[in-house]
Parts: sequence; C-alpha cells; structure tokens
Amino acid sequence: LSVDFVSAKGIVDTIVVCSQLIGWCRTAAPKAELVTWSNVWLLLWCSLPMWLQFADGPGSVVKVFVIFIYWIQLLSILTFSENATRSILPIVRLITGLFPALTLSAVWFVAFLHAFQVVRQGGKSSVRINLLKTFSTLLTGDMNLEDDVSGLQLVITYCAIAVFTVYLLNIFIGVIGFQYEAQTVISKETFQLMRADRCLQFLARVQVIPSRLLERRCSIRLSCMATVGAAVLQAWSLQQGRQCQWMPHALTA
Repeated sequence: LSVDFVSAKGIVDTIVVCSQLIGWCRTAAPKAELVTWSNVWLLLWCSLPMWLQFADGPGSVVKVFVIFIYWIQLLSILTFSENATRSILPIVRLITGLFPALTLSAVWFVAFLHAFQVVRQGGKSSVRINLLKTFSTLLTGDMNLEDDVSGLQLVITYCAIAVFTVYLLNIFIGVIGFQYEAQTVISKETFQLMRADRCLQFLARVQVIPSRLLERRCSIRLSCMATVGAAVLQAWSLQQGRQCQWMPHALTA
C-alpha cells in the first residue's frame, strides 16, 4: 500500500479516537477513566501511521511498527463470530497473568547475560555478539562453545542450560497452559465484556460524530463509492510510481 493511503487512514483513525475521548468527557463517566494506559496506547496506536510521511529509508522503525499494527488489526475481523472470538480472547488475555513468570525469567536472563559478558573471550566480547550467543544458549540450549573456552564459561553454560532452559522455560510453559485454561473458562463473559466495550465506544463517538445524517441505504451507497474511489486512487498511484501531494487529503476525505 502507498504511504499516502496508510497516512490518511491514520488521520481518520486518530479523529475517531479523539471523538471517542471527547464523547466520554461529555458523559457522566468518571474523568479518571479517561487517562488510562489503554487510552494512551490506543491514541498512539492510531496516530503512529500518520508519521509515515516523515519516515525516511526502508529500515525505518516507524514503518516496522506500522506493519505490525495493521497485521494485528486483521484479528478484529474475527470479532463478528462468537466462536472465533472466544478462541482468540484466551490467547490475547493470558498475557496479563504471565507478568510474574516473565519478571522471573527476565531477571535470570539478564543475570546469565551479564555473567557471559564477563567470561566470554576474557571479557572482550562485544555486547551484540554476547547477546546473540546468550539468547541462543538460553532459549535453544545451543552450546556453541569456542575452542579456547575457559572452565568458568563452561560451568556457567551448563548452569544456564540446566536452570533457564530446562527448569524455568518448562515452568513458564506450564504457567501459559494454566492461564489459557483459566481464560477459556471465562471466555463467554470476556466476549460479552468486549462487545459491551465496543458498544460503549460507539455511544461515546456519536456524542461528537453524527451518525444519522443519511438513511441507511444512502449511507451504504456512499460508503461503497468512497471505497471504490480510494481503491482507484491507490491503483493510480501505484501505476504512476509516485506520490501526489493532494493524495492524503483525497483519501482522508
């Protein structure tokens, strides 16, 4: 997709989210619920594609984040099906129960990373090489020892595989299974909670964005025309092999 189309979609998404926040302010909802990490993340999530116009080079960090954002948003297509959503929600929600296990694993990972940094190649190994080799040793159990490895590094390698790879990773996998089963039991309630949250978002948005200016049939026709128009502009831009200055404004409209 062209940068213009993605940037225009980011502008529209940001306007929708801002209208949702303004709508919450107009309701009787507690103001403390507005300033939450979820709302901040949602606003950042929607506004990040707008900065593609200023992202230079194929290795831009912004472009990488935008790629992940829009691929993850494909999961929202499955929300129309209760069976599909109830299968996905346990996987998405189990991350909240993994923080203790993640914290323990992260502490041990950093400890072994620091220890290998001291003993690998006599403490002269680069941080990048040490990180890659330590990650390979702890996550896959790969020994990957050099010819001139010291006895201390050999002992640390054995301890790392025994403690982290064999012990901690198996506990972590067990915690994931336990959290998945717990979330599966309450998947029906979490699905209803998600639908209720979507309804709340819509009610907040209609406080700012009017939704009944046209009849249903006319609205569907205009939506189809806008979709076809955006597709034609997108195809024209790809055929020309260049970006026009007025393209973001047209796609946003």
